[in-house]
Amino acid sequence: MTTRPDADPAPATVAGAGSRRPRVVVLLVAAVLLTALVQGLFLQSYVVPTDALAPVLEPGDRVLVWKASAGARPGDLAVVDTTATAAVDRSTPVDDGPAGRVLSAVAGLLGVDIGRQDRLSVVTAASGDTVTLGAPVPGDAAAADVVGTVVWRIWPLGRLGSVAGVDPAGTPR
Repeated sequence: MTTRPDADPAPATVAGAGSRRPRVVVLLVAAVLLTALVQGLFLQSYVVPTDALAPVLEPGDRVLVWKASAGARPGDLAVVDTTATAAVDRSTPVDDGPAGRVLSAVAGLLGVDIGRQDRLSVVTAASGDTVTLGAPVPGDAAAADVVGTVVWRIWPLGRLGSVAGVDPAGTPR
């Protein structure tokens, strides 16, 4: 007994029509995981908040920081984690007003860590376990607190490209 070819309840073209959705979901999940891995281990985007390093970096510039480097050298622009050594707690900016103060107090009561405080600085000297920072705020930091070094400016598009080096005093080379 043979069946008619047009009697198939789900022709081959219709049967595979819904199978693309799982592939798209898998690709999206893989892309998110890959992005998290790259940002966690290799590259991180940072926004320059002030004009303290002008004209090399202007407020609002977005830079890529290479996090996988062995250490910072004199003249490098480095991002340093200053959470443990910050003189002023800037986890909630002062100009956040009453809402910021309330949220900061609630976070403190709940034991929520608001986040790391990073500072963009010029490295003037690096020896052993200590890195000496120049502009904009001079000081010392543990070499382990160096998050990474600035490798590229990605915003604004008109200034896209590598960041000019600076001498240890903080002036552009």
